Amino acid sequence: EEVTEFMRVLKYTMIDALRQSYSQVVADIRALTKVTEHIQDPMELSYSINLLACPLNVDVVPAKDDPPLSVSFSPPKLVTDFSDAYRSILLRHAIQSREHEVSGNQARCIAIQDMRAVAFQIEKLQSEQEYNFSIRLEGKGGTAILQVERKSLTRLRFEASREVLVTLAVAALILVSGYALLQTDFGGLVFILGFVGFGVLGILVDRVRDKLTEIHDYERKRAAGLTPSRPRE
Repeated sequence: EEVTEFMRVLKYTMIDALRQSYSQVVADIRALTKVTEHIQDPMELSYSINLLACPLNVDVVPAKDDPPLSVSFSPPKLVTDFSDAYRSILLRHAIQSREHEVSGNQARCIAIQDMRAVAFQIEKLQSEQEYNFSIRLEGKGGTAILQVERKSLTRLRFEASREVLVTLAVAALILVSGYALLQTDFGGLVFILGFVGFGVLGILVDRVRDKLTEIHDYERKRAAGLTPSRPRE
């Protein structure tokens, strides 16, 4: 019976801690989503749960009307000789939970104010001004790291256009040079020119493809808004 009572106390404190952690994490994600909703630049979010000391993949933002975590449990009945000790455990758990709630509220308020200040500064920047920064925010249920990046689409498109023009110019130069060689006694050099030229063209085409991929990925991230950060290899 003593072992059973101990397990009941342990189960109660664990379930209550998990329930509180779940509510706090959901509230953190909602608050962070709310304060960053006007930022139009790509944002990557990583979040670590304090209670479990593990990362959370925030691939879905909880909606306002999502029901809270429903767990039906009640405080255990204490009848053994160790009831006083168990009551002390439950009392300490209640006190620690309250202290964590208060300190968590303060941490989240500070984090939200910091993020609002950052969002305000971002709104003041010119649309083509580039930046890349990360901010660490302490919430009630965990720690969030927000990575925000803005690239100039004008610059990216200009660089892509420049790479296309360079590629076309090199291709034209190779064709003209090859034709000119065929009109001389050095026509055999056309094969060497073609071998080297196609190698250079392959490199230039890859550079064009990389620039177009960069533009596509950036526009996709802008449309997606807040996304979970990718694991670093």
